[in-house]
Amino acid sequence: MGNESGTCNKKAKAVYENIDSSTFTSSYVPQGLVCHEIIFDDRGNPINYKIISVNKDFEDKTGLKKEDLLEKTILDIVPGMNRQWIEVFAKVAMTGEPYHCQGYCENLDKYISIFAYSSIKGQFNILFTDISDKKINDGQCPESEDKYHLLVENCHDIIYTFDRNMIIRYISSAVECLLGYSVSMVTDMPVHSFLHPDDIKSAWEAVDEMTVSGKVKRNIEMRVKHSDGTWRWYSANISFTDCEAGNRPIFQGVARDITERKNAERAIFIEKEKFKATLLSVGDGVIATDTNGDILIMNESAESLTGWCKEDAVGSFIGRIIKMINIGTGDNNDCCLQKVLESSSLVNFSSDCVLISKAGKKLAIEGNASPIWDQEGNISGVVIVMRDSTEKKKKQAEIEYLSFYDQLTGVYNRRFFEEELKRRNVEVNLPLSIAILDVNGLKLANDAFGHSQGDKILKDVTKAIIAESRTDDIVARIGGDEFVILLPKTSHNQTQIIIDRMRKAIVKEKVNDINLSVSFGWATKTEISQELQKILLEAEDNMYACKLSESPGIKHKTIKVLMKTLYERSRSEEYHSRCVSQLCEKMGIAMGLTQASTNELKLLGLMHDIGKIAVSEDILNKPEQLNHPEWLQIRRHSETGYRILSSVNEFSLIAEYVLAHHERWDGRGYPKRLSGNNIPVQARILSVIDAYAAMTGICTYQKAINKDAAVEEIKNKAGTQFDPDIARIFVEGVLNGIWE
Repeated sequence: MGNESGTCNKKAKAVYENIDSSTFTSSYVPQGLVCHEIIFDDRGNPINYKIISVNKDFEDKTGLKKEDLLEKTILDIVPGMNRQWIEVFAKVAMTGEPYHCQGYCENLDKYISIFAYSSIKGQFNILFTDISDKKINDGQCPESEDKYHLLVENCHDIIYTFDRNMIIRYISSAVECLLGYSVSMVTDMPVHSFLHPDDIKSAWEAVDEMTVSGKVKRNIEMRVKHSDGTWRWYSANISFTDCEAGNRPIFQGVARDITERKNAERAIFIEKEKFKATLLSVGDGVIATDTNGDILIMNESAESLTGWCKEDAVGSFIGRIIKMINIGTGDNNDCCLQKVLESSSLVNFSSDCVLISKAGKKLAIEGNASPIWDQEGNISGVVIVMRDSTEKKKKQAEIEYLSFYDQLTGVYNRRFFEEELKRRNVEVNLPLSIAILDVNGLKLANDAFGHSQGDKILKDVTKAIIAESRTDDIVARIGGDEFVILLPKTSHNQTQIIIDRMRKAIVKEKVNDINLSVSFGWATKTEISQELQKILLEAEDNMYACKLSESPGIKHKTIKVLMKTLYERSRSEEYHSRCVSQLCEKMGIAMGLTQASTNELKLLGLMHDIGKIAVSEDILNKPEQLNHPEWLQIRRHSETGYRILSSVNEFSLIAEYVLAHHERWDGRGYPKRLSGNNIPVQARILSVIDAYAAMTGICTYQKAINKDAAVEEIKNKAGTQFDPDIARIFVEGVLNGIWE
């Protein structure tokens, strides 16, 4: 039941002062009287209500009997009342102040006036008066009032009134489900006690403005505290009304929960900010325009690419900021803006696009332009994404180069040659000659001097070939040491002349005093019916035939050059090798070997350390004791010597002995840890002689000892390091010593 006239107004007081039995003066005629008693606790709080008496008029009008109502409360009689009236009636019982209100009572189906008064503390009387006729006469029928009441109480928005001091005077029951407060908890409380501290100032300003202007304030957004401590967003419309004369102004408002909307707006804002931050921070240049091409957004990467600062670019037409040309056609490119608008789809930049910066610098770029759609599905702008493709194009060029060119020499590779061979195999190119050449001794040079020197040989050979080639000739490296030359419109005799020029140019080149040598072979296709593969095989066969006749002599010369080079680098090595060779000859005689075997042994002694050509000169000539890494280099000389000598047929057997000459009788030597008779006898002989010569001769990294001491050392290590029988023969037969 609604409160219409407030508390303790003058009319209520006048009626209270003129009570006469069960009737009112004035037009309000009492219809019934209910006498109530309230029991209070020690603190003065009401804890129990009970009806102690009703008059006959009340029984007649309601049909309720006194005996049925005793011990019940007024709330049981008039369900339209809510709990807040208990507090009102308790105040009446305690203070004696009267209370008057009007409202529609559903169970009585009447619009009634209630007057509560008290003459005895702890008790109060309630007078009920039917004022339905008066309401009808005033145009306020109970049905309309009821509909208004239902509308207010069932509204999903909160309806409220407050005074100039922002004290809440009325609030609808929606506050209970929306904010978790009961109506009684909120009524008579200041509005700002529920507002977020940051919103209180703006709320006061709105009230002040309405008080002055009298205008409605709409869509006032503020945060309101929920009973669970959380904050909810509300939008309020508030109007200002003047009350009856003498009363303070009242503000009426409707508040709607917009938390979900605010959360959605915040989520959208955060997403937009994230998207914007992403655009502004990505490595690619990003520029967004409207449909007219005017720039809206530009990130730092775009500033760097174009040379334009964002402040000068935003608002400008895109064509003023981005100037691009197609280097293939020379055409201007307008960032594909018009193409995007016409096609309504993404458009990629040409791979040949070049951006001209504000300073006129040209930069290779790639990227795309795509439409920006609004909620209605219309294009609202264009976003352009571009990146510097200079490095990418450079790498692509490198990859393309490597796919057709040999990385070491710079001439074409096998893949390109095979494709070119097919392309050139046409009648217009006849006669078509093919020359194949093979670099002699490349492996030997790699073993002796390292791959860096081998690479230099290949480069020097290539340089000489290119110098003597013609413009239309195709030179390609098709293997480790093999090259091929395709000579279109060239006869067999013409090819020979060109090859002779190349051969002379190559011979002039030297690497580490070794003259370069190349074996050539060629063949010519004169008829279109001839199979090109057969011509290629013929050229290859001719090259191998040439190599068989040339290569051995060249390799033999190379071995001599290597020995000469080693001796020039270390005179102690030359002395040691010649000493070992002489002792090997004497050992062959002492053992009764044939002259051929003795000569082989003598040659072995001379060449056994050829592998030291690959050892650093500083190590070979170091006067101090060698450290561990240096010893590892020295130890590898037997393997290097084996590889060098095995490349020449006449030295192939010696190569095996060189490989094993540091093996030990007990199996603790290197590199294969052979033992006993598994070690070739020539290597066992060389092992004893090499050790003796090293102990008694000139050695840069250890002190020499006298002959007797060396003999004792050989005797002591016979059976462990040395073959005991060979050691005895060497001591007795070569050194003329005594074996005890």
